[in-house]
Amino acid sequence: MVRVFGELHAAGRTVIGISHDLHFVAETFARVVVLAAGRIALDGSPAEVFAEDHWPALREAGLEPPAAARIGARLGLGSTPTEAALVNALTSRSARR
Repeated sequence: MVRVFGELHAAGRTVIGISHDLHFVAETFARVVVLAAGRIALDGSPAEVFAEDHWPALREAGLEPPAAARIGARLGLGSTPTEAALVNALTSRSARR
């Protein structure tokens, strides 16, 4: 599915995906819209939507942030919604030491 979405996006097509797999969502889409009780609860980039201050809204929608976001928050790295963002934050932190 990731390949198909990527090909459609590269062809200039608008792609809308619906999933409860937030790892997949964070890795695949530039914009995330979270619905709760039929209303938009969150709308933004993966970094915005999966930032720690939005976790209560995610939980109200029955969702948990991706593992990379939870690990990044525990390590004090800020918003790291994807594995690549987590690795980049860890690398940057190591370079500053």
